[in-house]
Amino acid sequence: MTTTPARGNGGLDIFLIRMDAFGNVLWNKILGGTGDETVRAVHATADGGFILCGTSTISGLSSVFIMKINSTGDLKD
Repeated sequence: MTTTPARGNGGLDIFLIRMDAFGNVLWNKILGGTGDETVRAVHATADGGFILCGTSTISGLSSVFIMKINSTGDLKD
């Protein structure tokens, strides 16, 4: 029996942490689906958000993803 709460969506997920200049955590997020997601690059955007580029592997098949998150770490359409 475990007392640790489950986090994530299965497989390897993306764990994002945003800190201020003093090292204080502003927010943290877990993003991912049922496969294994791996981030290879992160780029800050002019609007305070970020673009993440990486791979997602499901059932041995990999694909590239590019996602945009806003300044609070949320995915928006």
